[in-house]
Amino acid sequence: MAKCLRYAGLTINIQKSKFCIKEVKYLGYIVGNGTLSVDPDKISAVSNYPPPTSVKQLRRFLGMAGWYRRFVDNFAAITSPLTILLKKGKGFKWNEEAQRAFDNLKEKLLTVDVDYYGN
Repeated sequence: MAKCLRYAGLTINIQKSKFCIKEVKYLGYIVGNGTLSVDPDKISAVSNYPPPTSVKQLRRFLGMAGWYRRFVDNFAAITSPLTILLKKGKGFKWNEEAQRAFDNLKEKLLTVDVDYYGN
């Protein structure tokens, strides 16, 4: 293996390397066994996020949640009441519909299914 790495011009740090493991955490996902799933540690940040009180906070929440949009069916439809609040000239006014969408999205993210590669 070392010869192949040298031939390719690559090096590895043995202390940071792991071999023969079934799963690895990578960029907020857990990759392994032919599947891709969300990292529960990262999802907890989304699930514990308080209701936004400004456009900046809402953008941050939607950015975090959007990273996992592939796991949420109808993501755009669910977030529609939230994205409307981002439009210029509308003014940020948190309402009951936005709260329902916010809670629904958080619930969907907490109950995501595993995604198989290629789907």
